[in-house]
Amino acid sequence: LQQNKIHKGTHAGVHVTDGGKGKFAGNEIVCNTGFGVVVDGAGSDPFFLENNISDGLGGGMAFRNSGGGTVDQNKLTGNAAEHVLVESGADPAFTKNRIFGGEGDGIVVQQNGLGTFSGNDVYDIGSADNHRCGVCVSTCGHPTFRGNTIRDIHGTGVECREAGKGCFEDNEIFRNFGAAFGCASSGDPTVKNNQIHGGLAAGVLVHDGGLAPSKGTASASTSLPTWR
Repeated sequence: LQQNKIHKGTHAGVHVTDGGKGKFAGNEIVCNTGFGVVVDGAGSDPFFLENNISDGLGGGMAFRNSGGGTVDQNKLTGNAAEHVLVESGADPAFTKNRIFGGEGDGIVVQQNGLGTFSGNDVYDIGSADNHRCGVCVSTCGHPTFRGNTIRDIHGTGVECREAGKGCFEDNEIFRNFGAAFGCASSGDPTVKNNQIHGGLAAGVLVHDGGLAPSKGTASASTSLPTWR
C-alpha cells in the first residue's frame, strides 16, 4: 500500500491483525478518530516506511497482544494522545523515526510491552501547560532504547514507574524542561553510556521512596535503577 491518503476514518486508519503483514510506504495517515495505525495479535508483522502518521484523535501507532512489525523513517506528529503505544507483549522495531509535537506522551510502553527503539529523534513533546514524557515505561514494560535522541520535552525525558523496566544505552537525553531521567514506584531500568545534559531540572530524579544508586548499581529500595 503506497502513496495513499488515509484520513478522517471513524476508527483506526490502518488495522493489521490476526497475523497480517504487508508493506505501507509513503502514505498520509492523518486525522483519524482512533489511532492512525493499530497492529494487534501474534504473528502480525507489517512494515511501515516513510509514512506521515499525524493528527490522530486516538494517538499515532498502537501495538498490542504480541503484535510486531518494523517502523522505519516515519514521521509521527500532532497526535492528541501518545504517538506510540506498545502493550500486552507487543514487540515492534522502531528505527530512525521522527516523533514530535502533539499533546500526549511520545512513546508509552506498558503492560509487559517490549519493543526495540534505535536511532529515533523524540522531541518537542507536550507544552508549557501540558507536561508530558518523551518516553514512559510502566507496568512491567521492558523495551530496549539504543542510540536515540530525546530532547526538548515539556516534562520528563524518560520516566520508568510502576515496575517499568527496560534497557537504555547510548542515548542522548538533553534540554528537557523536567528531569532527564526519572524513576519511581519500583521502576527498574538499566541505564548505560547515555549522554544526559543541558536540562532545566534534575539530570536524574529517583523519587517516591527511591534510593539513589551508588557505584553503578542499586540493589534495594522502591526504585531500583541500574546505572553504568
